[in-house]
Amino acid sequence: MTRSKKLLSLVLSLVMMISVLTALPFTASAWAVSRTFDLGRTITAELNVTAESDSATTEFTIEGTGDMDNFEVDDTPIYNSGLAHYITKVTVPEGVTTVGDCVFYGLNNLESVSLPKSLRKIGDSAFQSCEKLKSITVPYKVESIGEFAFNYCEGLTSIVLPKRLTRIETGAFYGCDNLKTIYYAGSKADWEDMYKDDTDNDPLFNATVVYNYHVRTGTPTLTKRASFTQSGNLKYACALCDANVNVQIPMLGSVYAKPNAYIYDGKYKKPGVVVKDVKGNVIPSKYYSLSYIQNRNIGTAYVKVTFKGNYEGTKTVSFFIVPRGTKITKLSSVKKGFTVRWKKQASNTNGYQIQYSLRSDFKGAKTVTVKNKKATAKTVKNLQKGKVYYVRVRTYKQLSGKKMCSPWSTTWKVKTK
Repeated sequence: MTRSKKLLSLVLSLVMMISVLTALPFTASAWAVSRTFDLGRTITAELNVTAESDSATTEFTIEGTGDMDNFEVDDTPIYNSGLAHYITKVTVPEGVTTVGDCVFYGLNNLESVSLPKSLRKIGDSAFQSCEKLKSITVPYKVESIGEFAFNYCEGLTSIVLPKRLTRIETGAFYGCDNLKTIYYAGSKADWEDMYKDDTDNDPLFNATVVYNYHVRTGTPTLTKRASFTQSGNLKYACALCDANVNVQIPMLGSVYAKPNAYIYDGKYKKPGVVVKDVKGNVIPSKYYSLSYIQNRNIGTAYVKVTFKGNYEGTKTVSFFIVPRGTKITKLSSVKKGFTVRWKKQASNTNGYQIQYSLRSDFKGAKTVTVKNKKATAKTVKNLQKGKVYYVRVRTYKQLSGKKMCSPWSTTWKVKTK
């Protein structure tokens, strides 16, 4: 089909649209219509349009397998139904091997197209004048794109082409003046060897071609697991060629418990963990299992992370179980000092720490340790006269020379005499 038919096809479109709309079962505010189209010996399409006020809902489905029929503009069923402008999305089902001539001609509101892996050929003018179509991915097995196949697809900015493609015919991309990028699965040499008719195909030759472009498809094969010392690898099939697509699994990076501290209550503690790879990506929990060590009593506890699936190895990280805290009950001023009183917390503790500072953020603070767990008060002297001090208290438990401390109490303040 040549471009000289474009004006005639537009006139036919207007005539058909008027004839269909006059026959539609609608009221002033709402209407609905259904149409079935024979697109091939074993392929049909169904279009349902429901409109109300200024909006319309459209369902367009295609069923069947094999080759679609070839049509001319004046007998292609969808375009001449007068309903073509309601179709915004086309999904050609798996098993269809050819998109016939003019089948989707003139779908001027078509925005997206999904083509099946089984497709081998795109016919002449198959998507001509689909003005809003922005991109198209041509499947792996397609070997030829017919004359004027995407003619006047003015919104087309990118296309993805398979390595098996051997022919692009006259005017296939004529009028696609916004076509900027072609993603091609083959090499530069493959592209140069491909037959590309240079008649009315300027956009095809003016676009930037990205060579050796691959699209992953299917379930990958794990060829190497990632660990803390090595990257892993997943092997995919390419949707556009026979090549394998290798995807690196970054090495394991950091692991930490979350939360990393608990207040002792006699119960076993089982925090989760956050695992990241060396690129900072969080690794889902399906790739590891957790076990716990010394996770009940006050002290340092551990969680062991055992990796699986795409990862291997183990990592043990610590978290803490600290004693219960206390709270200040009274804070009073004395000469160049203060007396602080707190609630006794003798269970599972060895004593208390009192911290004081001239700053509310406790920068430059000093700490006094009270080693009697039954104590409830402490006087601190030799401070500056007439100054405001900020004070807080916590408990501690001594374990193998290390103090396990509770959270600090609420901060109080006092002005010395």
